[in-house]
Amino acid sequence: MISIDSLSKSYGNHYALRDLSLQVAKGEVFGLLGINGAGKTTLISILNGISKKDAGTVLVGQFNIDQDLEKIKRISSLIPQKFAFYPTLTAYQNLEYFAAVNGYMGNTLKQRIHYAAETARLSHVLGQKAATFSGGLKRRLNLAIGLLTQPKILYLDEPTAGVDPQTRAKLLDEIRTLSTHEGMTIVYTSHYIEEVEYICDHVAILHQGNIKLSEKKEVLLGHTPTISIKIDNLSAARSVLQTIEGLEVTHDSLCIPKNDHFETCLNMLLPILMEYQVRIIDIQQEAGRLEDIFIQLSRPLKADTHINK
Repeated sequence: MISIDSLSKSYGNHYALRDLSLQVAKGEVFGLLGINGAGKTTLISILNGISKKDAGTVLVGQFNIDQDLEKIKRISSLIPQKFAFYPTLTAYQNLEYFAAVNGYMGNTLKQRIHYAAETARLSHVLGQKAATFSGGLKRRLNLAIGLLTQPKILYLDEPTAGVDPQTRAKLLDEIRTLSTHEGMTIVYTSHYIEEVEYICDHVAILHQGNIKLSEKKEVLLGHTPTISIKIDNLSAARSVLQTIEGLEVTHDSLCIPKNDHFETCLNMLLPILMEYQVRIIDIQQEAGRLEDIFIQLSRPLKADTHINK
């Protein structure tokens, strides 16, 4: 559905994207992860015609972004992180306005409003002003506006920011339904790694303007198991253990990804546990976690460090 080859974009002497290539399949939920400044916003802006690329090829569907941008816009919709509606208008008035902006009139306009409100579960508050909405309802209104055109491709930029965990879970399920029931292709960016792990079929990690890794989620996680060591009385050794590269220290356990540096990490860890008389309660191998992979790829790495995929 989306094919990107050797895409580059710079601002002055700074490359926001450098020789980036990526494939997004039709109907999948594609998770795009990256720390601030990794290039996510620039990439989404180019795909939606907000920014212009410097070099490379971008195909969306059968359309080339250089010649067919208006056709691409007709099949795509971007839902930004910031609220993009008028708070003094009711939800219905907002939907009516944005439907009219997109050229819908009469019965077609009403049908699009009904579809968007039903899909985003806003029908019960259409008469209320957006300013009175909770954070979750505001997110739903943002989503509904993006659905008015019934897009084939939906770009979601941090769509659950500022909502409570229960509302977030419902939103994620509803977004997932757009892919499974309607065949919509969804490109999903989030700082919440657990969201991407839950909702996405495919995950790409963007770092310093390029794709460090792109893989089907089940393949990606299956390739990176983690050894979890549950321990007792960690307080005395915590500060020392936190200096070990690749080791994740929680309140009662130590997690080590089984990659090329597993043995080195373990050899550094065990003497410290003995020195500080930290008791090991349990050791288990867990399925791979996206957070472990993301941290490993996004931290400043030594020249000889790489992920064992």
